Amino acid sequence: MRFILFTDRNYSYIPDFKKFSLQKKRKFVIYFYKNLKFKNNQLLSNKQIIKFQKNDVILFRTQILNDSNIFWIGILAMTAVQKGARVINDKFVLACPQSTDKYYQAILFSALNLPHQPTVTLDSFNSKKESSYPALIKRRVGALGKDSKLIYSHNDLLQFAATLTAPSEFIIQPYFKLKRDVRILIFGKKVYGAVKRKVIYNSDGSIGVEVLSLTKPTPIEQEITDRVINILQPEFVGLDLLTDKNGNCWISEINMYPSFGGFQRVSKDNIVKGLLTNV
Repeated sequence: MRFILFTDRNYSYIPDFKKFSLQKKRKFVIYFYKNLKFKNNQLLSNKQIIKFQKNDVILFRTQILNDSNIFWIGILAMTAVQKGARVINDKFVLACPQSTDKYYQAILFSALNLPHQPTVTLDSFNSKKESSYPALIKRRVGALGKDSKLIYSHNDLLQFAATLTAPSEFIIQPYFKLKRDVRILIFGKKVYGAVKRKVIYNSDGSIGVEVLSLTKPTPIEQEITDRVINILQPEFVGLDLLTDKNGNCWISEINMYPSFGGFQRVSKDNIVKGLLTNV
C-alpha cells in the first residue's frame, strides 16, 4: 500500500508525511507537478512512469492554483480513481477547477441554502452608488489573498478594472466590519480544530490574513459547519466563516487545498499526523 503526495513545492512538513505514512505501513511516494509530462500515452515524472494501484491513497497539495497545477490535478485524479485508488477529497478534486472557483462556490452555496456572501463577477458590476462601497475584489481562482483588493469608490473600481485583461476572472463582494474571522479545519468529515484570524488591509488595498489563536466554534459557526459536513462530505478542507458586528455569520469560502502552517503554529499539533489519522 502507498501514500502518494502530489505537490507544487517542497514544503517543510513533507518529512512528516513520510514518517507517518511509514508508521501506517504505507510506502511514501512524492511527485512534483513541475516534473510531470504526458508522452507516448503515459504519465511521466522525470522519465519515470506513474502507475496507480488499487489501495493507493492520494493527496493533492498546491499553494498556487495556476492553470498548470489545476491541469495535472484533474488528469491525475481521474486516472487514479479509474485504477481503484482512493483520492482524498475526490468529489472536490474531480470537480477542479470549478470547486476552487469562488463564484462557483457562491452559486453552489445559494443552491444548497447555505449562508454566504453576496457575490457577482466583476464584469457584471458597475454600481455608482456610494452605499455599494467599500467592496472586496478577489480573483475567482486564487489563494493567500493574491490579487485581492479593498476598493472604496466607483473610481477605484474603474481604475482596478482598467488594469485587467479578463475582469470576468474576478468577483466583487460587499465589505463588512467583522467581529470574527474563523478557519475551521475539517479532517475525515469531522472538525479537527478552529483558529481565529485577523484580516489585514494593507495601505495599497491588498489583503492578507494572520492566524491569531485557537478558538472554539460559536453555536452558529458549529451549526453552519455541521450543515457543510452533512451536505458536502468534505475529507480535508479549510472552512472560512465570517461573523459581522451584528452576529450574522456566513461562509466566505471552502479552501480545497488549505494551508495549515498558522494552525500548526498556534496549536502545537502535528497537523500531518492528525490528517493521516483521520482520513
